[in-house]
Amino acid sequence: HDAFAQWFATYAARVRLRAYRVAPLMPDAPDGTRGVVLFPDADAGDDCHVSEAITRGVRVRASAVYLPNSPSGYAYSIRIRRVSDEAPESCQLRTRHWHINDGERTSTVSGEGVVGKFPVLTSTGWRDDSQVANMTHGFSTAVLPGEDREGEFVYQSFSGMTRGPRGGSFRGELEFVPGEVSAPTGEPFRVVCPEFALR
Repeated sequence: HDAFAQWFATYAARVRLRAYRVAPLMPDAPDGTRGVVLFPDADAGDDCHVSEAITRGVRVRASAVYLPNSPSGYAYSIRIRRVSDEAPESCQLRTRHWHINDGERTSTVSGEGVVGKFPVLTSTGWRDDSQVANMTHGFSTAVLPGEDREGEFVYQSFSGMTRGPRGGSFRGELEFVPGEVSAPTGEPFRVVCPEFALR
């Protein structure tokens, strides 16, 4: 009972500190699935932290939660939003480059988009462009424009287990194209995903 009471006291303190927010529990879930999202949205202790960086007017916020009963180890959440006119009027995510340290070694993961998504960031939110076919068919055939959405683009995935006693870390870069990938209005640019702890 003491362990549960301690956990609940910590949870209540983090809710008071607004470390957690009420939102859809899964990014693409309907509004009827709203609940308390446990990915930290503000700092509230050593194991409750959100990292944030702004590069060329694009803000990236990142945090992770430990999944003790899952072979995945950690789930992480990346939140992306155009926050100033330093960014192009619109820009589309093209690639990701992750550096994941498991406590002993660092592995690099690169690929196109994130979880099949290629969001177009705008001044009011983002357009939900998604991959529907193999990329060998060309970007404009493989990725179709989606609905316009308000707020920040959010996605969640898994990082894997850590090996070292102090946990690991996750960081990276996202490459954006001004305008759209199929109709660029400028040169691609990289946005920092700040390092966040996996512990």
